[in-house]
Amino acid sequence: MSQGLNRAQQEAVATLSGPMMVLAAAGTGKTRVITYRIANLIRNGIRPDRILAVTFTNKAAREMKERALKLLAKGSDATPVIGTFHSICVRILREEIGALGYPTSFSISDRSAQETYARKAIRECRIDPKELPTGDFLSQVSQWKNAGLRAEAALKEARARGFDERTLQCAKAYSLYEQSFKSAGMLDFDDLLLCTDELFTDHKDALIRHQERFDHLLVDEYQDTNTVQYLILRRLAARHRNICVVGDDDQSIYGWRGAEINNLKRLEKDFPGTKIVRLEENYRSCPNILRLANQLIRHNRSRYDKQLRSTRIPTDEPRFRKFDDESEEAAAVVADLASTMVKEKMTYRDFAILFRTNEQPRLFEQELRTRNIPYVLVGGYSFFDRREIRDVMSFLKMIDNPADEASLLRIVNVPPRGLGSTVVDRLVARASELGEPLWNILPSIAQDNVQPPRVRAGVERLLQIGQTYQRRLSTGSIAEGVRELLENDVNYRVELARQYDEPEDQNARWDSVGELINMISQYEERESKPTLRGFLENAALAGEEERKDSKEESKNAVTLMTMHSAKGLEFRHVYMVGMEMGILPHERSINSPSGIEEERRLAYVGVTRARDRLTLTRASKRRKFGKPRSTEPSIFLPEMFGQVQPTPSVRRENRSDLESTSSPIRSP
Repeated sequence: MSQGLNRAQQEAVATLSGPMMVLAAAGTGKTRVITYRIANLIRNGIRPDRILAVTFTNKAAREMKERALKLLAKGSDATPVIGTFHSICVRILREEIGALGYPTSFSISDRSAQETYARKAIRECRIDPKELPTGDFLSQVSQWKNAGLRAEAALKEARARGFDERTLQCAKAYSLYEQSFKSAGMLDFDDLLLCTDELFTDHKDALIRHQERFDHLLVDEYQDTNTVQYLILRRLAARHRNICVVGDDDQSIYGWRGAEINNLKRLEKDFPGTKIVRLEENYRSCPNILRLANQLIRHNRSRYDKQLRSTRIPTDEPRFRKFDDESEEAAAVVADLASTMVKEKMTYRDFAILFRTNEQPRLFEQELRTRNIPYVLVGGYSFFDRREIRDVMSFLKMIDNPADEASLLRIVNVPPRGLGSTVVDRLVARASELGEPLWNILPSIAQDNVQPPRVRAGVERLLQIGQTYQRRLSTGSIAEGVRELLENDVNYRVELARQYDEPEDQNARWDSVGELINMISQYEERESKPTLRGFLENAALAGEEERKDSKEESKNAVTLMTMHSAKGLEFRHVYMVGMEMGILPHERSINSPSGIEEERRLAYVGVTRARDRLTLTRASKRRKFGKPRSTEPSIFLPEMFGQVQPTPSVRRENRSDLESTSSPIRSP
């Protein structure tokens, strides 16, 4: 069972009981430890269905399960319960959410529905949308939910702490937002966690049922957990105390979305006697790259002490280059990339250009296009964000849950059926007066002779589509039913021709619809009992990295991505660009010690993505609002290279890899 494991990994795999924290530094084989540990538990007599393993993406969950089962005997029917936090919570809530006053048939909202209900709440509170933009409101609500606060508690906290008027207004709108979701029988992603925590807090019988289902709990990427996720884990493991968390505080980079780095310390406090195992042998990066990583991260005070050690032989020294401005920086990086690929016989996919902000890649894209170098910009337009996909998904959500008013409003007049915005506003107002979901009043509208004939006909047609496909999609092929809906009853291809003049646009968008139907078909092939709700749930739970067009992943192309997106990936040659104060560390973090520490962890993640070569760059001047402005070098540069930096330029000090130059990058 220990074949291929180093001593620390063996210790983590062999410790089968009690609380344990595995501090798995970058590139040290944490997935191998988790999968070997699952297999070892099963080999030692633990029933597979008594093991719960939790991670953050569906892709990671699938990989974990596949690798664990490969370690067991062929023909084994072992099926440990492995899934994301959200998918595990959905499973629990489907059984138990009735105790909280929600229907077990609840649907999971997408961003579009959140924005619809957010605008409605802001409007009903008579708040100026300019004073409280929808995105800011949703971000604040998410922070409250991740901290375990419902609307009433958030308002109390805002008043008690004397927050500004804007935060108080946000808390008041949160209450209406919450009510709208509950009336529609919907949960957003944060609700999946918050409702599970509320269930375990307020309904001890439900907590005991789920505690007794599992004897062992394993958690991947533990440093990314937020407060509510930690509370769920703590309660599930409270009886047996067999909890093993695997993570790295040095790679905790998601504080802005609720991740709580102090959860590592909380585990030790709440589970006395927690065993700590450090994985420090790095199988990814060369020693000279790890030297920079170690020198950088040791400047963080709030961390568990560990030191990465490479198992590889040294290669080229990491390089730093300074350029006159951002245009010269982009041109030089792309020129060096093209030259290195030819000289070293590498492929485009071996290279990644990492940046801190979403504004930085424009010039690099321009240079890559000029040289006809293929590239993929990760974090761009999501497949599920395309207009045509949102339209089709709204039809399916409306059919599955007619109370989903956000989806209904999106397609109520797609294609045009006499239900324009003026008519719809009138219908929504009437539904609000009656205290009913919009769908519930449509039958009376269809029979109301006061309404114009065109409106009655449009409502009747919409009702007919909903009712027909509620039956049709519950029997037979879902994919075939969706094709019939779009081709026969909605005639969506004609709708695309109405929206877009160019045949190329029409065909490309129709192809996207076809790809969605392919996804439904693949879902049906995977599942023994496929349902429309099951497909919608799978689509909602899909991690953002899995939603993108799968064709991009197979391209032989240079990768452009933020350092946040790069976590978990690796490349032969990494360029970290824009190493300047205000970019990395970001200007929002400069005056915050905890913010600087998280930015330092982000730089550490960037450095440890590189296997063979690492190049760091900065510009002496960078344009802001059209005007060139002088920049200061990132404080992380001298920390990495181990020297004092009293001036804006990195001084040479007898090291060829620290050469400061405004000429194109060249090999040292």
